[in-house]
Amino acid sequence: MTVKRTAVIHPYLFGVFPILFLYAQNAGEMRARDLLGPLVVVVSVTAIAMFVSTRVSGRKARAGVAVSTLLLLFFSYGYVYRYLELPNHTVLMFGCLMVMAAVLRLLQGSGEKAALATPVLNVVALALVLVQLGTAGAVLWSRQKMWSPAEIQEGAQSLTDRPPDIFFILLDGYGREDVLADIYGLDNRAFLESLEVKGFEVAHDSRAPYI
Repeated sequence: MTVKRTAVIHPYLFGVFPILFLYAQNAGEMRARDLLGPLVVVVSVTAIAMFVSTRVSGRKARAGVAVSTLLLLFFSYGYVYRYLELPNHTVLMFGCLMVMAAVLRLLQGSGEKAALATPVLNVVALALVLVQLGTAGAVLWSRQKMWSPAEIQEGAQSLTDRPPDIFFILLDGYGREDVLADIYGLDNRAFLESLEVKGFEVAHDSRAPYI
């Protein structure tokens, strides 16, 4: 059976997806140009891995599946480790090696079947990338519309007419009471109670709006 050859782009898309995902979750908190370095590194490493895998396997479709699997295992490792709350890395590393070995074994006897998976993987990877780009664009657009130059000027003018009498202090780099106690063993109750006695409202369950 003759299989129509399709460009193998999914390894590159799977490689840049985690970086774009992180940016989409923090859009507005970081500059888009900060993505350039990580993207160049990931694309370069993926290109080298594709070159080596193609030379070893003899088929670009097989190499693409192998490299995509390796990238997905690499970028998902930390999330899976934290989710499973494992005592050490031994079990998860062994599991990743088994998954990689199983994929390589399937590819070894796949013949032309690996090429059939290429269009599907391309579409899936492209969809993931487009979703992240759309999410980042929506966040940036909403932030831009939230504070137009006219509204900022109007707000500044109103402050000169009537100074504000409400202050919201956001200690962005200061840990929450339970987090400080669990991670650092620091009992911070006395300090927070003194603030509440003075009339401050302490947010005991505060969370950062970004990752």
